[in-house]
Amino acid sequence: MPFGLSNLTMKSKGRWRGVLWVITGLLVLGIISFSSRTPKGTQQILDQLRADGYPITWEDLNAFYPQAPHDENAAVPLEEAQGLYKRPRDDVPRVGINAHPLKRGEAWSDTSKLAAREFLHSNAEVRSLLTVATQKSGSSRFPLDITEGNDLKIPHLSYMKAFAYMLSVEAELAMEEYRPGDAGRALLDGFIIADCLQHEPLSLSQIVRIASLAIYATSLERILNRGFLNDTDLMQLQERFSQGRDVTMFMYDDIIGQFTDALPIFHVSTDKLSGAIEVLKAAPSVIERVALWAYGALGFRAADEAYYVGYLDRIMRSSELNGLKRIEALREIESEMATTLNPAFPLNRLISKSLIPSSFFGVFRIAEEDLRRQTALRLAELSCALERYRAHHDNALPTALADLVPDYINAIPEDPWDGMPLRYRPLVDTPGYMLYSVGENQTDDGGLVRLEGVKIDPVMIKDTWVVAR
Repeated sequence: MPFGLSNLTMKSKGRWRGVLWVITGLLVLGIISFSSRTPKGTQQILDQLRADGYPITWEDLNAFYPQAPHDENAAVPLEEAQGLYKRPRDDVPRVGINAHPLKRGEAWSDTSKLAAREFLHSNAEVRSLLTVATQKSGSSRFPLDITEGNDLKIPHLSYMKAFAYMLSVEAELAMEEYRPGDAGRALLDGFIIADCLQHEPLSLSQIVRIASLAIYATSLERILNRGFLNDTDLMQLQERFSQGRDVTMFMYDDIIGQFTDALPIFHVSTDKLSGAIEVLKAAPSVIERVALWAYGALGFRAADEAYYVGYLDRIMRSSELNGLKRIEALREIESEMATTLNPAFPLNRLISKSLIPSSFFGVFRIAEEDLRRQTALRLAELSCALERYRAHHDNALPTALADLVPDYINAIPEDPWDGMPLRYRPLVDTPGYMLYSVGENQTDDGGLVRLEGVKIDPVMIKDTWVVAR
């Protein structure tokens, strides 16, 4: 054998021999450690979650979704509408992939109006069924068996978002045709349709519901740049946006999915677990098997499982927090995870170290997206109050948002990104105003607006609401 290769082999064997001695030493320390303390067990954590009213199985989550009498169930006509829906042509404003991009306040062309009318006419029967759904008692349950878990199919969600876009086209076309009452009615009907998802305990369902409300917020901004809505519609829309922003997104199904998929890994045989733990993948088989046997026999695997379930427990409980508080809680959890999982060989975290990094991103994505949507809804709510003020003051703008309290709004909505009231300033070169959030970098720079045809770093674009008329 060549000297270089022989030398390399000896070094490799020596390294793993050293690892074996390290493992032996750590196991001795582990015995001493576990003789002096008993970690909180997995079952204790799960029992406490259930006692506190959290679902921990797919059966629990299915029970969270209330049944609805057939005659009162708004989901029944909505399901029928799914089978009749006609997708828009590519040139339909707002929804067509080749539709002309409209600047703020820009009027629709005759061609755009015609395309929108044809799209709405082709879905006249669908619109009738949406109207039927809005007249139900308020209860709604789609035919889902959540006990199917990760195999559950939820095709209705894509249609629910399509219905939101259809109603937004209807509302904006109505204002283009000087029918403000019909514009307000389409938006209000849209809220009722979106609320049919309110009690569906799935993260994706809540994302679609909030996204639908954000679609209506965008349409309202466009509508207010084209004309006025009456006071009654503005009051109702203001209330709807307020109610919509106060509903917390569920994340329970994400966590239950991790309970279902990950917890069995802690109980598989040593043979099946072999190769699944990242830090042992390169170890010789003898060392790996010895380490895994001792890992279970001395209770480290049980402690690892309790640690992982404790992590999921904290994530699940964070779903009760709103806005920035939830993101701050998740960042704290992430920081702790980084510290406790950082060692190359965390003795009682080996399985968790392999599972947690791949599972945390989705939770953050949902929380941050929720915060962005909440910002849009709060800006829309505040704009409704401001427009009502203008209507009662000969189109004059308030000098400050405090002028709206209490006659037009009980309190100025907080900016979800910093907890301060949303910002306001009148426009300088044209009639109108801007409402804005400080955005993700939490810096108040007067509100940056995306310029037509100019690329700006998305992080620097503030969540803004501009009415220029």
